Amino acid sequence: GEVKHAFAAWHDGKVLPGCKNYAKEPGEKWATFEARLPELEHAFGFMDGAIVQYQNREAIHGTCRSFADIGVRMTHDIHEKHDFKGPWDNYGKESTDSRRKDVVSGAAIINNAYAHAKHNAIRMSKPVDKGKNDARWRDYSADKYFHLYYRYGEDEDGKPLGDTHRDDDMLELAADKVPDLMASKHYEGGMTTAAVASNNGFSFARSRLGCYCSPPPGESCSHVGWTGQLSHGKVCPTSSGGGG
Repeated sequence: GEVKHAFAAWHDGKVLPGCKNYAKEPGEKWATFEARLPELEHAFGFMDGAIVQYQNREAIHGTCRSFADIGVRMTHDIHEKHDFKGPWDNYGKESTDSRRKDVVSGAAIINNAYAHAKHNAIRMSKPVDKGKNDARWRDYSADKYFHLYYRYGEDEDGKPLGDTHRDDDMLELAADKVPDLMASKHYEGGMTTAAVASNNGFSFARSRLGCYCSPPPGESCSHVGWTGQLSHGKVCPTSSGGGG
């Protein structure tokens, strides 16, 4: 497996193959990296209800273009606000505290976004597996994380970049407004190719709520009165942001 899009990427403190700065990136490197789920065709994402992070046009755009980017369909379910809590919460605070501790002690110089991203990838230690019989702690411990760095506005030395880097270093998720975006909590990305999306946008199906029952062959879900009917739409990459 190889990273797509990112300028720099790490797993377990080592640089991942495929990132654009792989040859120049200092430190330990993965010579090869076996994909965790090489035959994955359809991924399901369950997010908490933080509107700014997960229920916005960029998140829906990412869901809808997943097939075009990596060949995997994506279904995206959004929980209510303050729901779906676990050890991954407050990771931003852990990152800030860890950075501050190393800077104050003189163990690191962190004065730009790249240095902070690399610090997170190599030095961060929380959340950790606390030995609980709980999959949340086992699966979300920090050594399971993949750290991806996208250059935006500055290079790895903190110097300003020109606009051209947006086309080759970043997975650009800027999108036009999605009508009635907040009315649905269940989004299913389609199988739109990048070539089709460049003219027509990326397709999706959505409903008020999601359901994962298994109706008998030939029958439909009996909970449609609760979830609402699936409707179809598309999300278009914004003309000023590159996109598909």
